[in-house]
Amino acid sequence: RGMEGTVLSSRWAPRLQGLLLMLLGVATISPDSAVIRFLAVYRGVSQWGLVTWKNIFAAVFQVMYVAWEAGSAKAILHGIRAGPWHVAVGVLMQAGNSITFNLSLVHTSSGTALLMYSLNPLWSAVLGYFLLGDTVPRQTLAALVVSLLAVGIVCFPLILAREENGHVDISWLGMALALSGGFFLSGLITVSRHASFHSPTCNMPAALALGSLCGGLGSLLLAQGKVLPGPAGFSGPTWQFWLPLVGGGLGEGIFFVVISIVPALITGAEVGMIALLEVILGPLLVFFAFGEIPSTWTFVGGSILLLTLALHELSSLIGAAGSSDATELEANKPSNQKGTDNPTDENDSNTSVGNASSTEASGDLPV
Repeated sequence: RGMEGTVLSSRWAPRLQGLLLMLLGVATISPDSAVIRFLAVYRGVSQWGLVTWKNIFAAVFQVMYVAWEAGSAKAILHGIRAGPWHVAVGVLMQAGNSITFNLSLVHTSSGTALLMYSLNPLWSAVLGYFLLGDTVPRQTLAALVVSLLAVGIVCFPLILAREENGHVDISWLGMALALSGGFFLSGLITVSRHASFHSPTCNMPAALALGSLCGGLGSLLLAQGKVLPGPAGFSGPTWQFWLPLVGGGLGEGIFFVVISIVPALITGAEVGMIALLEVILGPLLVFFAFGEIPSTWTFVGGSILLLTLALHELSSLIGAAGSSDATELEANKPSNQKGTDNPTDENDSNTSVGNASSTEASGDLPV
């Protein structure tokens, strides 16, 4: 079964790499909820002050990654020129995502915003099908539906609880902004996949850095320049303002760099589906940081989501093993047919050996 192991590892290795990178990205962006909670609730920082610095620090770290990967400014420009339209669309998608999602948090509740935003795996599957020709396997489609239901289990009770307490802050504008943010993220995933197929040397991380920078500058304008600790409403030691923002910017920068890489290894629907883990990990990190116990529905929905992702990857692994079995079977068929369908060759060989032996017995050495 050596061939099976080789085929299975060759097919599974890029996918495993993509899954691990995506999990790393989700792990770095998940503390974002705790950072926002600390600065906005416990230190009084304005929403736009948070968004401005998060995007600026994310852009700084993304520029550092781009410079490290390319090695020179000439190589960066070459990567941008290799796919100018991909870079332009990527900048638009990144800037749109960073602005619209944060605007949705201003106009509606966080539960409603997360619920609308979490539909991005569906948009990724649709865009991948029509623009890239992706075929969504049945198990992926089923896992996508169950994952969205799990996120609904987490978010719907939060929305209903706010309505019962008289906090009816669900607006069509906020829902539309959250939906737009999810669509922008799906567009970013799709254009990254398209670039990996048609312009492999295109520098998509550079597009993300430019997009984050544009999002930060746009937020700075909306904040009317009130983003420093004092004007932004911060109260407390100055280091408690800058350190969380630097950490949040680093997490956001890593997450979107990962988003520009993994679409070449796994499908857009799978990227979005794994990103849903942030909805579960965020409240858990808030609990560990501030002791705010998540609701029972968070644990129920999170358990369903984790089980769904595990079963989906198990089914994919079993499918890859089945494909390797079929490949091994096909590879063995020609050798078996050669041994059974060509008996004349074996007879001819035996005849030749017999003739050579008779020749040597008669004393005539063959030339």
